[in-house]
Amino acid sequence: MSRRVLVIGIGMGDPASLTLKAVAAINRADIFFLLDKGEASAELIHLREAILETHRAAPWRTATVPSPPRGQEGRETPGGYRAGVEAWHAGRAERLARAIAVELPEGGTGALLVWGDPMLYD
Repeated sequence: MSRRVLVIGIGMGDPASLTLKAVAAINRADIFFLLDKGEASAELIHLREAILETHRAAPWRTATVPSPPRGQEGRETPGGYRAGVEAWHAGRAERLARAIAVELPEGGTGALLVWGDPMLYD
């Protein structure tokens, strides 16, 4: 048995604009992983929750994963900008992997709700 993680594109985040495939995927997931970037972007978590409230047919569970901090604006990142972004992405992936291992049982399906096209963004 294995775990499955769906990456569900939610377009611009308007609950009325989701595709039928996105809604079907939302209803296949057992748990939703929410990356928390702090209070400045709390509205993004609220929008994801509104999408679940609108389209999820059954009760759901969420696991909030704190996103690692990015380099401070206007400061040089060791190794340059690209290295800083790569380190940030690696940190996010590590935290998500830990959350998936802890929160998603074998045979379960988890999901990430991402803005735009999941192949191009987030």
